Amino acid sequence: MTKILLCDLNFVKDFFNQWGTSIQAITVVILVGITTWYARTTKTMSRIMLNEYKLKTRPYLSIERAVDRYFNNLQNTIQLGFHFINLGNVSVKYYVEELMLSGVNINPQRIDTILLPKQEGIIRTGIISFNSQTNINGDGLNGHIRIIFWPDGLNNERYYYTRHFSLAPNTLTNIVSEDSNKL
Repeated sequence: MTKILLCDLNFVKDFFNQWGTSIQAITVVILVGITTWYARTTKTMSRIMLNEYKLKTRPYLSIERAVDRYFNNLQNTIQLGFHFINLGNVSVKYYVEELMLSGVNINPQRIDTILLPKQEGIIRTGIISFNSQTNINGDGLNGHIRIIFWPDGLNNERYYYTRHFSLAPNTLTNIVSEDSNKL
């Protein structure tokens, strides 16, 4: 029995002496292939996780559909109120960049405001006077508001939100169009 075992060991020893280098080369090629596949898979997963992180930390600020408006037809004045809501998962800083109503710039003073996630805020304009030629009661007033917003703490990543609207007394606000994107 010892002779058979020694014979088998000699066979194995001879086999590896003859083919050992080839076996090592094949093993290295297989391991390089596995490592390449693993690196590509890891890179893909990393890209997916980064995109998911960006989506979770991107601010989403919206203006509610209704615009508070307070007409005073006797004095030809109006005051507007815009309700903002943070729909995202991160705190958002924002300011009103532009607020136009029938060609009149009624931009309020720039104040950086913070909204926590799922929090609402409001901006009211001052009382806006119109001359008697402005038809508040007829076709209504057309305007737009553009806000700039960014995640609190990240000043380099800014977004904008623009809403074009039409106001008429005793009716709901007509939203003409909306636009939101990264600056």
